[in-house]
Amino acid sequence: ERRARLVLSEAFAGRGLPGLAAELRAAAAAEPATVAPGSRGRILLTSYGFNDPGGGTVVPRLASRALAARGWDVTVFHAAVKPLPGAGAYAVREWQEDGVHLVGVFNRPHGLLDIGHPRRELDDPAIAQAFGEVLDRVQPDVVHYHNLHNLGLSLVDETFARGIRSFFTPHNLWLICARNHLMREGGVLCDGPGADGANCAPCASSRDAGGYAARRLEMIERVAGRVGQVQAVSGFVRDMLVDGGLPREMVDVLPLGAPSAETIWNDVGCDRAARDRTRPLVIGFVGAGVWHKGVFQFAAAAAEVTGDVRFVLHGDISDADRGRLAHVDPAGRVEVAGAYAHADLPGVLAGIDVAVVPSAVWEGAPLTVGEARAARLPVIASRMGGLAEGIRDGIDGLLVDGWSEASLAAAMQRLVDRPFLLEALAAAIPAPRTFAEYVDDLEAGYASGAAEHTEPATPLAVRWCGDFDAISSLARINTEVVRRLGDGFTVDIAAEDRPASTTAPPRPAAVEVRHQWPPRFDDPGLGRLVLIQPWEFGSIPRDWLEPLAGVDEVWVPSAFVRAMYVGDGVPADRVHVVPNGVDLDTYRPAGPARRLADRDVCVFLFVGGTIYRKGIDVLLAAFEEAFDGRDDVLLVIKDVGAGTFYSGMNVGDELRRREAAGANVRMLSDDLDDEGLAALYRGADVLVHPYRGEGFAMPVLEAMACGLPVLVTGGGPTDEFCPESASWRIPAHREPVAPALLGDLQAASEPWMLEPDRAALVRLLQESAADREGRERRGRAGRAAAEGYGLDAIAEQYAARLRSVALRPVRRSQPARPAFELPDRRGTNFLATPAWLGDDRLTDLLVAWSEAFSEHDDVALYLLADPSRDGDADARERRVLDALE
Repeated sequence: ERRARLVLSEAFAGRGLPGLAAELRAAAAAEPATVAPGSRGRILLTSYGFNDPGGGTVVPRLASRALAARGWDVTVFHAAVKPLPGAGAYAVREWQEDGVHLVGVFNRPHGLLDIGHPRRELDDPAIAQAFGEVLDRVQPDVVHYHNLHNLGLSLVDETFARGIRSFFTPHNLWLICARNHLMREGGVLCDGPGADGANCAPCASSRDAGGYAARRLEMIERVAGRVGQVQAVSGFVRDMLVDGGLPREMVDVLPLGAPSAETIWNDVGCDRAARDRTRPLVIGFVGAGVWHKGVFQFAAAAAEVTGDVRFVLHGDISDADRGRLAHVDPAGRVEVAGAYAHADLPGVLAGIDVAVVPSAVWEGAPLTVGEARAARLPVIASRMGGLAEGIRDGIDGLLVDGWSEASLAAAMQRLVDRPFLLEALAAAIPAPRTFAEYVDDLEAGYASGAAEHTEPATPLAVRWCGDFDAISSLARINTEVVRRLGDGFTVDIAAEDRPASTTAPPRPAAVEVRHQWPPRFDDPGLGRLVLIQPWEFGSIPRDWLEPLAGVDEVWVPSAFVRAMYVGDGVPADRVHVVPNGVDLDTYRPAGPARRLADRDVCVFLFVGGTIYRKGIDVLLAAFEEAFDGRDDVLLVIKDVGAGTFYSGMNVGDELRRREAAGANVRMLSDDLDDEGLAALYRGADVLVHPYRGEGFAMPVLEAMACGLPVLVTGGGPTDEFCPESASWRIPAHREPVAPALLGDLQAASEPWMLEPDRAALVRLLQESAADREGRERRGRAGRAAAEGYGLDAIAEQYAARLRSVALRPVRRSQPARPAFELPDRRGTNFLATPAWLGDDRLTDLLVAWSEAFSEHDDVALYLLADPSRDGDADARERRVLDALE
């Protein structure tokens, strides 16, 4: 009635009453529009269950009824949930309901999921046979799979063999996880199956590791090759399936419309009155009262909220979970209203002011959010999976960290304390997407062969592994880059030097970046793997070559290092240069300077590990020769990593001995933060860094940013960012490296490092000490050059690289599969896969082949048939001979 009043009022606004009356009389006299059943074609849907709860069942049930009402001949082939007494295993029954022809497979040996039986998930022969018989009898124009768990992946083979167009709507992550949500038993989030499914068998308590390896390889491959289009229910599901290996171009996003959204909007949300502030704020949890929906987080967070507020749980909850709820909420803050009928949902939503959806799993696209928003309720939801896509944080709802009771409690307290915020969020909620609109899009897809392509703006999920708080260049780069990545990314920090996070990431990483020593090559489970791995010895370790085949990209700080990887056989398109950056606000010429001498002397500064690779021995010998007997120069050595990563490799004891003997050498071992290190650079006159091997040399860039001239080895990575105008370059040549220097590692080819010319270093030390004006000039040029390496600019290079690698197909080491030996291999070999059980068009193919080629052309045509799916081999051969004739 409300809709009718709206239509009439709009009509009155533009027309006079006589005109409206005439239109109403004409409409009343017209014949009602009808669509003949089946006039739009035949469609076959699949689902798990039919008249059963859950979005993966509700959506195909209501879609099938809507399509039937629009004139489609609809059949639903489903895994019947309730047992059928007196019937055997895999009993098939057929009946009609609401204009839909139902085919149910009863008494299957598996329930909701088939945990522990990966081969049956791939192919359950009894179900596949029943499905094939339905296909042959119904002969649908379109097959639309709504989930395939408990039916088996081999249904896609049956459709493919008959050449029938198909669509697949995955409501969860079953293609990449036998448990649907990438969560192990007991509530532990999972990183993914791994390239060969090695993580799955232990999770399922199964000994069939080979079956899970086959499952991992075949699930995505067979969907990619045998389904026409995948219609993900959210950007999250799309991204996860692409990260799992589906080609991005075949996955569209077709958002669901909540089945009752239109009714709820018309009855509750459309003209919902402002909250009566004289009564308590009512915060409601609506849905199944089970742990993975976050019901216990809701209760625990409610216990922390103060003020005039009530908490209500609407939904079915078991006796066991009621007991656990009482343990979490001993004060009974949460009122348990119990189960409700679906018809009562508008009234339930009308009785609360805020809806809470604190799911503890990565959700696909829960209908609860759409239903609450249709009632114009602000939703507080966890940032997990597809939940975040339906809410604009701070505009029409609030997002909180997954698994964080503190974050949830803070959001609820915020709305208790700020009633105006609640009203502003509610006012910003738009009219919902209706289920009819969803069905419209389904029909458009069936007509065109693909749904309208949509690209929800989902942040790129990154996991960054390594040190963050240690005093090292690796930790500094990790910290500063992650802090600057921006709003287009969500970053899960896996820090070796920090406690593990107690909150859940929004989703598994699309890209895992590892910047640590030693490098790790183990499979991340899902998504892409990137290593940031500099190297200094001319040839990379031989032991890295094989695992690098499973790494999507290697990022190195210089072209100097990149040449090492490419020279040892790593494909050039997978090795990319992203230079290190410097904080230009901290490392600057102006600022406090550390006093390093009590008299006017020329101070040379060395910063780094006092190890052979850094050239400390060359420096000490050259400095002693250059300034023997002089007291107007001082060498200050800031040792780094003596007690950690360079422990046992440095010459600290020798330096302290020289300092104690009165040499013009001073040793600093105190730990310095960035401000302290910048002050040290500003207190010196020249940075000297005569390295043999570096991947980048951060002290050189930091000194340049502080306006300090540098005396540095030529021919290495510093040539790329330190121009001659800012430095004195030490001539150097390559020399082979003693194998002992690489420890347990063996180089892939002959290793080498640069050997700085000691005599030239002596001369340049003397020249730089005498040339104050030259030092100042080079210092200014160094600062100008360093300004191109600010951290913001470098972080954007990392961001661009992340976005680029995320668009690439996932690279993983796969088990070697021997190539099939073609019996009559020619110069060009064609493969055809006819729809043997349908309209194979084999005669058309052979006619086109004979017109394109003659018997003298160096070509061959191979026809592929799978006896397990495509029927009897002899029958196929006869069919080919008939077509040839």
